[in-house]
Amino acid sequence: MVQSGVEPNIYTYSALMEGYCLAEAMNVFHTLENGNFELSVEIINCLFDGLCKRGKLDIAWDLFYNRLSSKGLKPTVVTYNVMIHGLCKEAPTGQGK
Repeated sequence: MVQSGVEPNIYTYSALMEGYCLAEAMNVFHTLENGNFELSVEIINCLFDGLCKRGKLDIAWDLFYNRLSSKGLKPTVVTYNVMIHGLCKEAPTGQGK
């Protein structure tokens, strides 16, 4: 894309992360994080959703606790919904009582 002179934006990266398997999504995230692209809560939410759907809550929680606030990003209702949904799917039956 870049070689063709088209600059990707937040929507391009979100679509890539949704379409890629987990390893590739994390590579895209690290590219964004280490590049000159400003991360947004929307791109983080997309990554959280993918991680939770693949049962990688440990990685999602690490990003939530350690990277979200360090990047100056505040969780939204969507962020919390994604994380709660992921926890509900992974929690053993009866643990949520």
